Amino acid sequence: MGKALARRYFEEGQRLADHATLLSAVEEVGLSREEASAVLESDEFRQEVHQALAASRAEGISSIPVFIFSSESGRSAVVRGSASPEEFVRVFEQAAACAA
Repeated sequence: MGKALARRYFEEGQRLADHATLLSAVEEVGLSREEASAVLESDEFRQEVHQALAASRAEGISSIPVFIFSSESGRSAVVRGSASPEEFVRVFEQAAACAA
């Protein structure tokens, strides 16, 4: 499902908030369109969605893609997909230094 949604968003420029987009992805991966449509039309998972959004925002995540690197020591780094290659290299170098 993740790949189907990523392709629609990143490659095809489709809106993931659009139910038709979501339902076509559901069908592509072999899930029930009817069940998915019922979920989209209900408030069944509203609380869980709001909790997940709040947790993401608390972590500083406000866009996609985002890469979260964590180490055994509990240190973590957040790199947004729009970051420069140099930013990724800096994070990898820090991780290598911590592992050494």
